[in-house]
Amino acid sequence: MIGRAPDCDVQLPDRALGQHHARVSRDGFDFVIEDLASPGGIHRDSERIARVPMNPANTYQLGTTKLRFFP
Repeated sequence: MIGRAPDCDVQLPDRALGQHHARVSRDGFDFVIEDLASPGGIHRDSERIARVPMNPANTYQLGTTKLRFFP
């Protein structure tokens, strides 16, 4: 779980993030990022997404925070 709430696994001090903004989980061999109905959503390389497999070649933006995924 990614967000601003204290119970998130990854807690970020970004006021543009929701309390529980996104979830990263396993789906078979893939890691998947999923928006948890946050107001700002998740953007992968500037495209708004709801749920997608993560790829190290992409940048994911949650609020004003940009993330890269390295399995």
